[in-house]
Amino acid sequence: MEKLISEILGDRIKDMIYVNLLATQPQSQGHGYGGALLDIVTRLADAQGRAAYLSSSNVLNAGFYNSHGFKTVGEVYLGDDNPEWHQEPIILRLVSSIRR
Repeated sequence: MEKLISEILGDRIKDMIYVNLLATQPQSQGHGYGGALLDIVTRLADAQGRAAYLSSSNVLNAGFYNSHGFKTVGEVYLGDDNPEWHQEPIILRLVSSIRR
């Protein structure tokens, strides 16, 4: 997966901040906690002159990430070339706060 992400983001990946995990418990969603955390990351990235990126397998999260300055820059398909994987491929959307 890392190789596929590198192919999408290219050389700039080494200067980017990776948001490894961002989640909110269902009962706490809709209160702005996740957005506040994401805004801290993007402010840190902006202060350092860097971009941030993350991956999401939930298409419903696109609006949330877009509202915090991220946009979808590519997709990675997992499982489509694995003969031992017998389910639909998992689509990871790569989103980035690329501002430069």
